[in-house]
Amino acid sequence: NALKQLGFYNKSLQELQNLQNTLSVMKVLQKNFDTYIYLQKREALQEKRDAILNKISFSIKADAGAKRFVSAVESGLSKEKFRIKKSVDKYHFTVIISAKIKRAQAYGFNIARAELSFTTKDSDGQIIATNVLHLDGQSSQGYAIALQDVTKKLNAKIEKEGIFKILNLNIY
Repeated sequence: NALKQLGFYNKSLQELQNLQNTLSVMKVLQKNFDTYIYLQKREALQEKRDAILNKISFSIKADAGAKRFVSAVESGLSKEKFRIKKSVDKYHFTVIISAKIKRAQAYGFNIARAELSFTTKDSDGQIIATNVLHLDGQSSQGYAIALQDVTKKLNAKIEKEGIFKILNLNIY
């Protein structure tokens, strides 16, 4: 699928990260060393990666309890330069979010315990990745604020670990 292709190009480009330095050393060691071919290959990989990245799109579906988490996932995907849209082509993927949220109270705090389930499907409806997160939100000011704290913690986790880790997609 397109995400595997993107992962291949990302890993290849990551391996070539020090290419410029290596070529500089080779140029010093051998005056007539031609760097053009190597730089051209790297540029071709970059162009193929960008072409696939420009084609890939995501849509997000959520159950009633998970609607509040959609914007966090959209933001994480957009940050990685993916388009969010409804589409039906081989480059389109769907993220399904479901949430089980339990209320609790302790020592005057309202606690929202959330089990967030993320399922990513390709355009054929095949599951390509799943992940489950357990996040707790708390507030002394009410349950609604505790739910907002869960959303805040999800945003922080996406910011820290990246959306691909949250969705369990191995792209980098």
